[in-house]
This record gives sequence, C-alpha cells and structure tokens, in this order.
Amino acid sequence: MKLDQLWENGPIFRQSDAVFKIGTDVVKLAEFTNLSRVRRVLDLGCGTGVLGILLGHRCPELILDALDQNPQAVNLTRENAVRNGLSVSAHCLSVRNIRRFPQSFPAGTYDLIVSNPPYFSDGAGFRAKTEPIAAARAETDTTLFMWLEACSYLLRWGGRLSLCYRAERLSELFCAMTAVGIEPKRLKLLGTPPSIALVEGRRGGKTGLLINI
Repeated sequence: MKLDQLWENGPIFRQSDAVFKIGTDVVKLAEFTNLSRVRRVLDLGCGTGVLGILLGHRCPELILDALDQNPQAVNLTRENAVRNGLSVSAHCLSVRNIRRFPQSFPAGTYDLIVSNPPYFSDGAGFRAKTEPIAAARAETDTTLFMWLEACSYLLRWGGRLSLCYRAERLSELFCAMTAVGIEPKRLKLLGTPPSIALVEGRRGGKTGLLINI
C-alpha cells in the first residue's frame, strides 16, 4: 500500500488506480477556499477525499460531508479521513440523483461546497482507462449545468461554492453559475498562460467579481 504525503508533517493519503489521482489544482483550491463563517461543508465529487481533509486540517471544527458516485472513492475518503484523525460522512451517490434523497440531502444544508467537477465536455476527445476515471474528468454522466444546479439546491442562501475549472471554459462556467443563482465573486488563474481557474461563487450574491493576482 502506497501512502502519499503532500508536505512534511501534512495530511497522508492512500490513492488507487480506480480513483482520480490528487493534482496540484485541488491543493491550490483548498488554499484558495475561504472558511470564514463556515460550519458545514460538502466535498462534491470527493475522489480520495483530499479537499475536505485539507479543509479539516485547516479548521478541525468543520462538519465535513463528502459525496462521489464511485464506491471506491467513497471508501478511500472514509479511510483517508480516519488516517488523518478527521470525521467525514461520505456518501455514494450521483450528483444527478441528489434531489431524490431529501432526507439525506435537504435543500440549503451547506455553508460551503468545494468541488473539482469534470473539466471536459462529453465528446471533447478526453480518454481514460476506466469508466470511473472518465466520469471524474469528463461530463459523461453529469453536465456542468446539472452539477451547478445541485450546488444551488444544497447551498444555504448566501452560502459559497469554491471550485476549480478549465480556464478556457470560464465563459460557460460563469453563465451556468448565474443561471442557477450562484454569482461569481472571486477568481484566481493558475499557470502561464492560465490553464486552471479557481472560482468562488455566492448563492444569491450581488454582481461584482474580485480577481486575485
């Protein structure tokens, strides 16, 4: 069993070939995410659980939930949370089915949702060795709009969404966020030229975008 440590004395994670691997973009997103006035957090499309665990490492008082449609990802998230001394409630469910289980996922539950949604549209030419990896990287099961609709449903009024996405699809992302009632409020671009965008949105927020340099 191979364990990975992101930095000296930092959180430790086990990874699997059946679950999308930890990338720099997710670590940067955890650093970018604002935790002020946040108590309950959902890691949507949790993979190995890295986002929620990194936030829990920053603020141990958080109530952490996680969701992924890949059962192996959910098991890894639970295992990695225990390994790092955190309590994470992880659920196996597709984003498209969240509204069917209001007893487990009531509307307006979360102060913050963090997510690394699939970057590529279905048919964009992205290839993966396994179906679960493909679903984590491309919109084979859930479109960007469906993903954001679920976020809008789950966030409380004034709650925040923090995600990373392809910079080339920013126009799509911002239009879809606005359409579901999540106003883009903060942006940071990574890379030269920029390839990844870190974005914070607020449910019911007013217009006005801050660009972090």
